[in-house]
Amino acid sequence: MIPVSLYIKNFLSYGEDVPLLDFTEFDVACLSGNNGHGKSAILDAMTWALWGEARKAIGEKSPSDGLLRIGTT
Repeated sequence: MIPVSLYIKNFLSYGEDVPLLDFTEFDVACLSGNNGHGKSAILDAMTWALWGEARKAIGEKSPSDGLLRIGTT
């Protein structure tokens, strides 16, 4: 599978004004940055887009619980 693009809105740490992630511009990518800056959230968004669930936090009943940005619908 080769991802083409990803649109994220109100997903985990990402809000409403997130630009489209276009994966056609490169062959190899590296996600880097400080803790809590959204690297894992991008991977969770890709996982959720493909299979309808992402990693489940401790205490959550559903893999989709906790994916929505707090305070958004």
